[in-house]
Amino acid sequence: MRELFNKIKNGVLVFALMLSFGVVANAQNLCDDTRYAKADFNISATTICTPDVVTLSNLTAGTGYSFVYDYKGEPWDYVYKKGTASLQNQYTTIDRPAELTILFMGVNANKEKMVGCRNIIVKPSTKPVFSYQVCSNNAVELVIPQHKLNDYDTYSIDFGPGIAVKNITKADLPYTEKATYTLPRTLKINGGYNNFSKNCPNADAGTQVKPVVYSLTGPGSYQEFNANMTKLEMTSPNRVKLTFDGPYVTNPTYEFKLFQYIKGNPANTATSLINNLIPGTYEIKNLDSTKAYCFYASRKDACSIGNERTAELCTHPLQPAIFSPIKNNLFWTKYPQLLFGSPSFFFFGAEYNNSQEIIRTENGLETAISIQKDRISYTDNSINCTKRYCYRIKQTTWGKYDYMQFRGESYSNERCVDRSEVHPPQIEDAYVSSDADKNVVTFTNNVTWYLPFKRNFLYKEVNNKTVVVDSVDATVFSISDNNYLGNAVKALEKPEKYWVTFKDICNSESELSPMVESVFLKAEAGERVTWSSGNPYSMSTPSTYELIPLDETTKVAQAAVLMSAGQFTFGPDLDRFEENAFFKIKVTPADGSGKVSYSNVLSFPIVSQIVLPNVFTPNGDGYNDLLVFKGKTKKFTSFEFELYDRFGALIYQNKDKNASWDGKVNGRPLAAGVYFYKFKADVAGASSIYTTSGSLEIMR
Repeated sequence: MRELFNKIKNGVLVFALMLSFGVVANAQNLCDDTRYAKADFNISATTICTPDVVTLSNLTAGTGYSFVYDYKGEPWDYVYKKGTASLQNQYTTIDRPAELTILFMGVNANKEKMVGCRNIIVKPSTKPVFSYQVCSNNAVELVIPQHKLNDYDTYSIDFGPGIAVKNITKADLPYTEKATYTLPRTLKINGGYNNFSKNCPNADAGTQVKPVVYSLTGPGSYQEFNANMTKLEMTSPNRVKLTFDGPYVTNPTYEFKLFQYIKGNPANTATSLINNLIPGTYEIKNLDSTKAYCFYASRKDACSIGNERTAELCTHPLQPAIFSPIKNNLFWTKYPQLLFGSPSFFFFGAEYNNSQEIIRTENGLETAISIQKDRISYTDNSINCTKRYCYRIKQTTWGKYDYMQFRGESYSNERCVDRSEVHPPQIEDAYVSSDADKNVVTFTNNVTWYLPFKRNFLYKEVNNKTVVVDSVDATVFSISDNNYLGNAVKALEKPEKYWVTFKDICNSESELSPMVESVFLKAEAGERVTWSSGNPYSMSTPSTYELIPLDETTKVAQAAVLMSAGQFTFGPDLDRFEENAFFKIKVTPADGSGKVSYSNVLSFPIVSQIVLPNVFTPNGDGYNDLLVFKGKTKKFTSFEFELYDRFGALIYQNKDKNASWDGKVNGRPLAAGVYFYKFKADVAGASSIYTTSGSLEIMR
C-alpha cells in the first residue's frame, strides 16, 4: 500500500527551479540584534551534566536583569517577562544532549536595553547524538554522526539480549550500521572519555525501537527520529526560521532536501532550497513579504520503496495592526486547511488537523487566545491603549502523513501596537514671555486629531538635551518653567529654548512644536544693559524692542525707550534710582497679533556714593547757603562727615546724612578759606566701608 502511495506522490510532485534564498543555520534573534547594547557575563561551566547547576557571574552593570536559560530566538517582548532574575539554573527536562543559549537582558547605565548571550552544552547522560530509522522489514539503520556534541573518545552500541555489544572510537565517525532485528527492543548507546572525570554519571537508559505499522486507521506510526518539520517562525515579513527533526544520513543518495513553494500554487511547483538537510534550525531570507510560502522536506526513501516526504508547514504573514479607537484590528493570510492543497483522503495513510490561536503580549505578559482555525482577522477590544501590545498568529498542525505521525507549529511574524510610538502633528503657534522668576510659554492647539487630548508638556534644552520640565492639563494652554533648583526657585540667568507637545489619552505624544527662545536682559560693564536676540515667537518675528524702566519702589512701568532695529545694547539713565535700577525688555511681534513677550526683570545695582561741592558760600544771599549731602546714599547704614582746618584740627562733624550745614560752628560763622574733609559710611550688603575725602573752600 505504501509503495502505491509513493508512486502517486511521485507523479504529483515535479520539482522545478525557482528563486534562490539566502540560508543561515542556527540564527539567533536578540543575540545578533544590533539595536540593543551589548552585555556580557560569565558562566560557571561551558559543559554540564544534568542535574548540575550553572551559575552566572561578572554581569555588565545595569538594572532590570532577566535571564532565559534556553533561549530559542524569540523577540524581547515575548521573553523578557518570561525570564528569571535567578543567577542559577538547573536543567531537569533535557532528554538529549543539546547546545543551549543563555540569554541575559537588562538596562545599562545609559538607560539602553542590553543583551548578552552565551552557549552551554547540557548532557543528561553519556548518551551521544545519534539517530535510527526502521523499515517495514524491521531493518534498522543506525547513524552516529560527526557532531559538535559527539566529542567522546569511545562509543558502545548495545541492541539488547542476543546481540553483541559493539565498541567503536571517535575515529570511526560518522558511523553507520544496518541490520534486521526482532522488534521491539531497547537500544542503548553510550559515549565515554578516556579521562573518566569528564564522563556524566548517568548512562543511557535506552531507547525503545519499535516496528513500523502502516495502517489507514489510528494515529499513525511513531518513531523517535521520524522526519518532521517541527517549527516555523517568521522572524520578519520576509524571513523565516525552520526547525527540522529527523535522522542523520551518511549516504548522499538518501539525504533530505528542503523544498518551498508559494501558497496557492500547486505543490509540484516546489523548488529545492537546501541539500543535505540535517536536524537543526535554518533561516530562509529574502522572501516576498506579499506572499505566503509552504516548506517541507523530502528524499529518496532509505527503505528503497519510493520517496519519503514530511508534512508541510506554511507561513501566514500578519499585516500591520490597525488601531481604531479603542481596539486593535489584525489581518493575516489564511493558513492552509488542506495538506498540500488536497483533501487528506487523496493521500494514503494521511490525516490532517490544525488549530489556530493568537499569541498576545501586553507589556511583556503573554496570553493565548484560541480562535476558529480558518479565521483571517481578529479585533482585540480588551486593550488599554496606553500599553504596548504585540501579536503573533500561531498554527498547530498534527496528524499522520505517509502513515507517520507528525506535529508542527507555525508562527506568523510579530506585529506590535505601541501608541507611544505614534506622533500626532505638532502644535505650531507658541510664544514665550518672562514673568518674575519664571518663563511662561503660551500656545494655541489647533491640531485636528481623532483622540481626545490628555495633557500638554513643556520641553526645555538642558545640557544640550531636550527634557520635560512641566506639564498641565490639556485644557490649559500656558505652561510655566518654574526653574526649581531643589526646593528653591532659581533666578533666570540666561535665554532658554522651549518646545511644547501634547499627549492624547493613549499616550501618543505630538511632535515637538517649533522652538521659542526667551529674551534675556543682563547688565554689562560701563552701566550698560544688553539682551539676547533669540526669537520668542514660533509663527512670527520680533518687530520692535523697548527698554522699560520700572519704579524702584512700586515696580510700575515708566516711559519706555524704543530701540533701533538690530540694537541689542543700551546705556540707560540711572539718575532716578537710588539702590537698584529695574528694567525689562518688551518685544512686539511683526504679525500684529498683540502677543507681547517680555524679558526677565533686570535688577541693576546702583553704586552708593556721596556728592559734595568743592565751593560753599554761606553768605545769606539765598544761593548755596547750605551744604547739602547729596548722592546715592539710601543704602548707607551709618554716616560720618568730618571737616578739618589746614592744621588738622577737627572743626565740624555730622553723623546725619539728611542734615545740612550752614557754615557755622557753635553759632559763629566759620572764617572763609580752604578746609579738608573725610567721609565714611557703612553700606548695606557691602563687604567694605565706603570712604572719600577732599577739600572744601568757604567763600563769603
